[in-house]
Amino acid sequence: MALKIKQITVIGAGTMGHGIAHVSCTGGFRTVVQDVSEEALSRASEHIRKNLAKAVERNLLSQEASQAALQRLSTETDLRAAVEQADFVIEA
Repeated sequence: MALKIKQITVIGAGTMGHGIAHVSCTGGFRTVVQDVSEEALSRASEHIRKNLAKAVERNLLSQEASQAALQRLSTETDLRAAVEQADFVIEA
């Protein structure tokens, strides 16, 4: 029986964390990035936005796909809240 993954939670908003989150939300999954630092979450979100914008500029991704990916992305400082609806959790 195949597991249906709808939401992925990435624990840690550093270099690996925001990279994994980028791939996850671009791949069509609701993605929650969790970190105890609001500053780290803000930086991660900004990195993802910039990387998606670069992909659009290079015609690797449509503007619509970029916006859809961003709509699937959220951040959370509370670990319990971040994982409560997760189907898959990655610690980065």
